[in-house]
Amino acid sequence: MRIDEAVLKEKLIHENPDFAKLAKKHREYDRDLQQLAKQPFLTPDEQIKETQLKKMKLKLKDEMAQIMWAERKHV
Repeated sequence: MRIDEAVLKEKLIHENPDFAKLAKKHREYDRDLQQLAKQPFLTPDEQIKETQLKKMKLKLKDEMAQIMWAERKHV
């Protein structure tokens, strides 16, 4: 039986404090990237910040995916 990804994420957010922290930080990075995307142009410093945010967000996504994969193995 395969658990829907969205359902699994919600379950882990409520039951796994580490996953909840990762998800919260992921949302924060996403919000920050959306704010940068609203600007008509980015300064060189903002471009660097955007690149760093994207990398950090991807790292969090990978960590969350590992936790989800491990959880699926137990179901």
